[in-house]
Amino acid sequence: MAGEGTVLLAEDNRDDVMLMRCAFAQACFANPLEVVEDGKEVIDYLKGEGRFMNRAAFPFPALVLLDLRLPRIDGLEVLSWVRKQPHLQHLPVIVMTGTLNEELRQRAGELGANSCLVKPLGFWQLVATIQQQLQAWLGGGGLAEAA
Repeated sequence: MAGEGTVLLAEDNRDDVMLMRCAFAQACFANPLEVVEDGKEVIDYLKGEGRFMNRAAFPFPALVLLDLRLPRIDGLEVLSWVRKQPHLQHLPVIVMTGTLNEELRQRAGELGANSCLVKPLGFWQLVATIQQQLQAWLGGGGLAEAA
């Protein structure tokens, strides 16, 4: 259902994870945010394997925010794997990176990324970007009521 569901963040930089959590809160999105730190964990999470096998604790995501520079398996390899899985064809994947050159953007698009974003440098730019992307892919139902 639009506006509901877990967002899976694949990010190995703890500072970026903290900023993303703050941006979610500031953007008033109530969607749960699950974080994995490398490409293998993304795949394990999506498969429901290993420590992610309990779907009550680790719900299947409605959206994936995927950093391209991940340890163990990089983001492009993860994206390629995701798009080869028939049951994941419609899972929105937003690729994010600190520096997105044209070649990487084109490759991510060819592999099936729904959107390719350069991580904004400023916090308020990040909030606006997150708000825009989550609203576009999850709808307004994930917005929390402002206090």
